[in-house]
Amino acid sequence: MDQQPQPSPEHESSDDTLTSTNTAASPNRGTPRWLVFLKPKVGIPLAILIMLTAIPLGYRSARIASLPPVDEPFDVEAFCSVTIPDEENAFVEYREAFDLFVECTATSEDWNGLKSDDWETTPVAFKNWLLVNEKSLEVWLEGTKKPRACWVSRKDVSPFYFVYTANSRAMARLAVMKARQKLHQNDPKHAWSLLYSAFRYSRHIGQEGTVHERMIGVSILPIAASAILSWAHHSETTADDLEYAISALSNAYTEMTSPHSVALKCEYIEATKLMPEIKYGNEIFDDNLLVDSVAMFVLGEPEFSEAALAHVFKNHLAGVDQDLASRPPWVPGLPCLFDIPASSTHSITGGDLSKALTIAPAIAHRGWLPSLKQILEGRELERTFHSTMLAALAVERFVRIHARFPKSLGEELAVDTLQLLSDPQAKLHQQLIYRSNENYAVVYSVGMDGIDDGHSPQPPEEEPQGEWSQLRGSPREWFEGFRIPLWRPASDLVTEENAAVVPDNVQD
Repeated sequence: MDQQPQPSPEHESSDDTLTSTNTAASPNRGTPRWLVFLKPKVGIPLAILIMLTAIPLGYRSARIASLPPVDEPFDVEAFCSVTIPDEENAFVEYREAFDLFVECTATSEDWNGLKSDDWETTPVAFKNWLLVNEKSLEVWLEGTKKPRACWVSRKDVSPFYFVYTANSRAMARLAVMKARQKLHQNDPKHAWSLLYSAFRYSRHIGQEGTVHERMIGVSILPIAASAILSWAHHSETTADDLEYAISALSNAYTEMTSPHSVALKCEYIEATKLMPEIKYGNEIFDDNLLVDSVAMFVLGEPEFSEAALAHVFKNHLAGVDQDLASRPPWVPGLPCLFDIPASSTHSITGGDLSKALTIAPAIAHRGWLPSLKQILEGRELERTFHSTMLAALAVERFVRIHARFPKSLGEELAVDTLQLLSDPQAKLHQQLIYRSNENYAVVYSVGMDGIDDGHSPQPPEEEPQGEWSQLRGSPREWFEGFRIPLWRPASDLVTEENAAVVPDNVQD
């Protein structure tokens, strides 16, 4: 039998060397792979990475756990279920009026030359503006007759939907301009209907909307109130007209002015819709960036922001509708939260909530949360304009009957008007301040600082001597009340001597 060739010694030595080399290169199958991470070059960087991840996540968890759990600050479903049918909604007409509206082309010089109640000297640009907007104004007037108004339903409130407010003040100014024309034509009754419409319009704007909308309505009220005072001072306006105006304005304000809590609830609905869009602080990052999602999860604290949002609105709603005498105080040094103690109703104090908002590294809503101070100041300004306007009308009515100013609001004005003359900014429910001399009277509020600024009935020399004027408070309180000149009676005006024969319906 043939024998197989045997490998030469050289080949035998080479194979042994190869086997030895492969065996040395292979890992020991009995040694766990994780021991590799114990090597300093691998383990130390890995430990640092784990610590850098764990610390923010641990801090995040502690932060989220620091706020007590909270339900929605009000019954959102029930709130959103309220709707206004078109036949009652003034915005059906307002939308059409805004579409027809033509913007004013008056120059700054025209505006500077515009006087409050002088139609003859009204610049031509404004007269033309009124002319081209006759149809818009006609449609708008129909809307003011309706009892309620909302631009969108409560459930549809969303960020930046209130673009209509750009021209909202202009519509009120158009009505005032038209009323000025009617007064010039000695038609005070037609003028009154226009001014009353402007007043109702100020109640419609923001009636079912956010804080921003409500503030627009607040800003329209002085436009109407100032024009109503000019109407009250007109020679053709009678005591009967003024009596009717006081009653109509008082009733409309009571029936049409919604609580400020409605605006805050709409704001909460808007905020919850905006929350997912705010990712870190007040910034919105690029969704395609990995760092965005990491920052959102680790530092953005969305759960913390949502809980804080609910706590803040619950805090605001606890006192926003209360008057000065009964509402909770502000957190000391931070007038954006009520200083409410923790209880079964409020699981966190106002002070602790304030600290949570202050130290949070990324509270999404901190920059755009409604300012409680601004809301309350707007509400008090609104009430002050209304209260002082009614007081001035009551004084004008008294003058029509007695040919002189009353000695005080409480002693000589009709009893049924006394409840309308309290100072909304006085903590103890005092009446508005009233002073008079033979030629002038002033009626005003103590203002937001609660201090009587001591306004004199006599106007400064630089002010018009025959017209009413607004009283200015401190620099930050731009309005406190009105100064009223005595309208000298004509021969048909009732005087003190024959006041006894005044008909009962205008008797004080």
